[in-house]
Amino acid sequence: HFLSCYLGWLLKEGHGMSSNWAERYVVLNTKTKTLSYYDKSDKKVVKKKGEYAFDSPKCKVEASSAKT
Repeated sequence: HFLSCYLGWLLKEGHGMSSNWAERYVVLNTKTKTLSYYDKSDKKVVKKKGEYAFDSPKCKVEASSAKT
């Protein structure tokens, strides 16, 4: 039995000339096939930065219990 929602922190490489690394909090929802990500710039207020939808027939969201 797998969960429908996974969450955690990741590092994302920035765009442009100053490709800094930014910490993002992410939520992967396997039921809605979306990945939402949030800014950590203010520790008291978490701001949603964006969301990706994996609704393409070529894209498949799978859950794994394997630990690496």
